[in-house]
Amino acid sequence: MDLAGATLLRLKGKGGSIRELPLNAPAVALLRAWIEERPKHAEDGERALFVSARRTRVSIRTVERIVQTLRETMGSPKKITPHTLRHSFTTQGIEAGAPLSSVSEMLGHASIATTQWYIHLSDTHRREAVRRIEGTVPTSILPRPPIENAAKVSLPRPPEAPPSSPPPGLDDECGLVAQSPP
Repeated sequence: MDLAGATLLRLKGKGGSIRELPLNAPAVALLRAWIEERPKHAEDGERALFVSARRTRVSIRTVERIVQTLRETMGSPKKITPHTLRHSFTTQGIEAGAPLSSVSEMLGHASIATTQWYIHLSDTHRREAVRRIEGTVPTSILPRPPIENAAKVSLPRPPEAPPSSPPPGLDDECGLVAQSPP
């Protein structure tokens, strides 16, 4: 790690690919705090950054269990896995306007075409958002056919839109909002 340069170095990924991962300020602050605390939790000589209760490298299964426990604690009915979080990161990065090449590099995709698949998801989200707000346009301002052309052109009047609740936030759509207690 290069905390001064805000970078995780030599991150080993799928297929043994090695890359650098930039870190944001909150991640650097959390890592600094963990590095101070880590010696109390790790075996002497353990090189892994994150360790389990057994004081050794955290396994993939342990990470999956941690995410599962967090999901249950939040009360989310959706299945959330580490891979789901990876997909969320990618989609949100693209929707936030991050360059596709940068997102692709951070994910370690061998081909940018793999990352481009997420553009379709992002476009689907935008189209759904537009569809949701179309019912908020008052029918009183929509054009009506002139009376002299009424026999020739019959435009259907849109149904009166029911009062809408506020659109769901990103956490709602991703099933990450805790449910109200029963």
